Amino acid sequence: MIPRIPITDEAVDLAVRIARATRPQDRDVLPEVARYVRFGSGPRGSQSLVLAAKAKAAANGQPAADVDDVVSLVLPALRHRLVLGYRAEADSVRDADILKLIAKRFGVSWQET
Repeated sequence: MIPRIPITDEAVDLAVRIARATRPQDRDVLPEVARYVRFGSGPRGSQSLVLAAKAKAAANGQPAADVDDVVSLVLPALRHRLVLGYRAEADSVRDADILKLIAKRFGVSWQET
């Protein structure tokens, strides 16, 4: 039932852009991604982010998922999909730090709990 829940085009677009921005081999990535990330999120990362946003919307009784649902789930949906390099550990950079920088690039932010 969850996959059939609607989601806004803007939310899907944001999920895809954030997941793609984790890939160090893509052009126009943040310098921190190129420096610290060995492997970023693949297409299944954005798919899981969209599905999680739909599930959250359903759990909250919303008729559709939106950008706020996607933003709130970036960290839990994508953090385990990043493989950081040795330089990240040496500089005490965490997966959450990278994801926050990427989200900020797209004008969104969240409070880590």
